[in-house]
Amino acid sequence: MQQISMRLILFFGLILGVFSTSFSQTAIITSPSPVPTVICSGDSIVFTADDNGGTLLSFQWSFNGAAVGPQTLYGQTVTFYAGTPNATPYNMSLEVNDGTSSDTYNFTMTVNGCTPPTIDISGSPTTICAGTQSQFNDATTPGSDPNLTGRNWVFPGGTPASSSVANPLITYTIAGTYDVYYEISDGNNTYYDTLHDYITVLACPIPVANFSANVTRICPGDCINFTDNSQNMIPGQSTWAWQFPGADSASSLVQNPVNICYQIPGVYTVILTATNSSGSDTKVKTNYIRVDSCTPPRPSFEVEKQEICQGTCVKFKNTSTRADSVVWQFFGADTPYQFSSENEPVVCYSKEGDYDVQLMAINPYGAQPLQETEYISVEAFPTVQAPQDAQVLVGQSVSLQAYGNGTGFRWSPDDGSINCVFCSRATVSPLENTKYFVTNITDHGCERTDSVNVVVVKNYYRGVPDAFSPNGDGENDVLEILGNGIASVEFYVYDRQGKIVFESRSQSNGWDGTYKGQPSEQGVYAYFAKVTYVSGFQEILKGDVTLVR
Repeated sequence: MQQISMRLILFFGLILGVFSTSFSQTAIITSPSPVPTVICSGDSIVFTADDNGGTLLSFQWSFNGAAVGPQTLYGQTVTFYAGTPNATPYNMSLEVNDGTSSDTYNFTMTVNGCTPPTIDISGSPTTICAGTQSQFNDATTPGSDPNLTGRNWVFPGGTPASSSVANPLITYTIAGTYDVYYEISDGNNTYYDTLHDYITVLACPIPVANFSANVTRICPGDCINFTDNSQNMIPGQSTWAWQFPGADSASSLVQNPVNICYQIPGVYTVILTATNSSGSDTKVKTNYIRVDSCTPPRPSFEVEKQEICQGTCVKFKNTSTRADSVVWQFFGADTPYQFSSENEPVVCYSKEGDYDVQLMAINPYGAQPLQETEYISVEAFPTVQAPQDAQVLVGQSVSLQAYGNGTGFRWSPDDGSINCVFCSRATVSPLENTKYFVTNITDHGCERTDSVNVVVVKNYYRGVPDAFSPNGDGENDVLEILGNGIASVEFYVYDRQGKIVFESRSQSNGWDGTYKGQPSEQGVYAYFAKVTYVSGFQEILKGDVTLVR
């Protein structure tokens, strides 16, 4: 059932004659407003009373005819559910009390049974020609629930095939007889109706609109005559509606309008709607009329790239105004690209140098040239030479020197094994056989590439010297783990008492013969090392080393 909600404050005075003359408060229902006098069985109403700024202490509601709950309810806000229908109004009341006296507001309400809406639907015309429309109308009146929702039409054979608006306009394109289906809802139920064999669609010929003009290109102030070329027009039963946006005469209803004049340069659309007793058709010719300024064109052009490489092609674009045609000349370009009449020609250049480009823009009122000097710059590709193929022990590095006459080098793959990607000389440390590419690039972005193969020899060696002399002479000053292909180390050195005097977890970090910043004594020390190779293999190294001062 539908819940009713309204707001209005109803004031009641001494005319009720049921409260004490010393009572200073008045029973007021603030919602719903106004208090309805009629309600459907099963509907509910939320009642709210005014507490007069908090001075009222109690609220007692008496509802005869309630469907659910007691007939008497307490509280400032309560919900009443309508019960059995009754043609005689139910007597109801609100009594309020402020602790010293009370006041009562009496009201009545009739509970009716809920009635469905009265469906009233129609369409006009009901007999139409294929391709035309019928206007439908919904005049349905509500039943006991005033709020109608969920309207839905279904039109077999129509376009659109369904609609939720009250008055849809439906087109039928195929001859035949069609039903119309309709449904509507309120808060109580959904209701249906069907109009059987309601729409008859006949295969009537409708107009095919078309037209022509005696001229479509004019100067400002000139005029044009139009001729109707529509088909299926019925004498005495046909009409014509012309539209001329931008013309002195914006519209016409005659079959063949004459002296339609234009004053402002531009391109204009012409529209004709042809109608007979079976229907209408509209012909739109977009940008059909061109009004020239009757002045010579203004040449201009663009190019996607002015600096190109030798032997490549570039695309030009005509951007001239008021030009009917163009003629290009590309000095220094390859055959057959030296001349073109295209709007967007693609031109190729094989010779290094700077070349002119000329564009001639043409219309009936003149030809205007535009020549750009040394507009296209063609640069030769650079030379590049990679070094000979090389070998390197795994874990070691090799230097690669490239040569060429460009302005910049770039090595790849940039996988972290190259120490300088943008240098002519790069040091690489691959772990696997790798082909390195070196590219030489010019200022124009022209580039050439060569390659070098680096073969990784996976022969591992390792070892720890049996003596070292940290005397600062630059020879054998540091004790370290020697070898290749080493991924990580754990390196410890012990004195004769077994105390750790040095530890390291990097192959490049060796012992300089000191402990806590002080030189260690000359003598024999023990070492222990755990070595992990790039292959994942691990090895333990241990032995003695002599520190010599």
